[in-house]
Amino acid sequence: MIKGIKIIIDILIYIYIINACFAAKYAELNLRCYFFRL
Repeated sequence: MIKGIKIIIDILIYIYIINACFAAKYAELNLRCYFFRL
């Protein structure tokens, strides 16, 4: 049960990072995008 919750949280964090990266491109904050890819 706890492992399943952890997987869901990991997926939500991953989606959040992608959305932040996507938004950063339009805000011209590509450094954030760059650092998340490292």
